[in-house]
Order: sequence, then structure tokens, then C-alpha cells
Amino acid sequence: MTFFSKVDLFFTRVVAWLIHMVGYAFIALIGMTSIVLFPFSFFEYSEGLADLDLLEISLIALFFGALWRFVKKTRDCGESYWAATKKICILLTLASLFLGFIEYCFFYFLLQEQGNLTFAYFENSNDWILLFNSVVLIVTLYGLVPTETQRQVGITDDENFAAVGTPEETDIESDSNTELKPNGI
Repeated sequence: MTFFSKVDLFFTRVVAWLIHMVGYAFIALIGMTSIVLFPFSFFEYSEGLADLDLLEISLIALFFGALWRFVKKTRDCGESYWAATKKICILLTLASLFLGFIEYCFFYFLLQEQGNLTFAYFENSNDWILLFNSVVLIVTLYGLVPTETQRQVGITDDENFAAVGTPEETDIESDSNTELKPNGI
């Protein structure tokens, strides 16, 4: 390798590392913002807890319950708190982007149909949008929990390998004319 190739490779690695770190930072910021701003999105009139009705209180409780369950199940799978935090941030970021896309499409098609959208329409539909966003975030956290422990594969002795049930060489030759059927039918 020439000197310029080594310098080029070094700068390529530095730029790739910076791009990855900036991407991870933005994902973390969006995910953490989703967690922090979720309860505050229900406060409409700056009157504190008097603003909240029973549905909003239950959605906040369900969100933090799903968040706690996600961290607990991730820890039960043998992963660290850092891995759980990364997974939460990635899931909430993807869910937020998905929700933004759905809302954009909804308002775009509504704008195409009506020709204009007023601020009063946004105020009237804000409750339904907030409910939809809350339900999708809660379902995302509840449904995408890791459920299996991390397994390490490392078969060292032949008895364990034979116990797995690998076919013998004669079995493979005798099964060569067998017709393959989908789903074992």
C-alpha cells in the first residue's frame, strides 16, 4: 500500500465512524425525546394534573408499564441496561418515524381532497392523533419485547453433536428419491 492509500483508508474509516456515531446520536435523541415527551403531550391547558382525564392517565401508566416490561424482559434475556436502552431508542425512533409518515399521508390526502387545511381542523383532530400515537407506541413496546435468552453455540464433544440428530450418510442417500412436499404434507 502506498502512503496515499493508507491516508485515504484512514480518513474513510474516520468519516464512516463519524457517520455511524451521528446516526446513533440522532436515534438516541429521538428515542429519549419520545420517552420524555410522552406524558407531557397530554397536558393541554397548563393546569397540571387537572388537565388529565382517566384515559390519558391510563395511557401514561400503560406506556411506563410497557417501558418497564421491555427493560425487565430484556434484562431477563441476559442483556445489559445499555442494550435495553439502545433497543428502546431504536424501537421508539422507528415507531415515531412510522407515525409521522402515517400522519403526513393522512394530512396530504386530506389536503388534496379539501384544497386547504385550517388550524381549527388540527385542533379538533389533535385528540384522535394523540390517542393513535399513544396506542401505537404502547403496542410497539409491548409487542416487540425480546423473549428468548441469548444462546451460545459451542459443541465440543462428538456425543453432544450426535445427540442433535444429524442424519447418517446412508439416510441421505436413501432419501434422495423422496419427493419434497411443502409443510410436511
